[in-house]
Amino acid sequence: MRHRSLARAMLFRLLERRGEGRLYASLETSTRKVSSLMGEMTDKAKGKVKQTVGRATDDEQLEGEGIVDSVKGHVKGAVNEIKSAVKNVAHKKP
Repeated sequence: MRHRSLARAMLFRLLERRGEGRLYASLETSTRKVSSLMGEMTDKAKGKVKQTVGRATDDEQLEGEGIVDSVKGHVKGAVNEIKSAVKNVAHKKP
């Protein structure tokens, strides 16, 4: 995982040096959006699996962990939507 972030940082530095700052900012924003979305989806999926396995094995603790993970994923999604709405309002200055 570390080699990916190192490669990404090197690419961004190269783009900055070439004077392509807008492209750099766009790539950085896109990378953050994808990363955030993946975190949300991962938490939801992990939670659903834990809930299902917890129910199947009659393990209340595992089922509870699944509910927590699922809620965590939903909260991340709501936070991302709020951030997006705030950015949209900020860009629509009169």
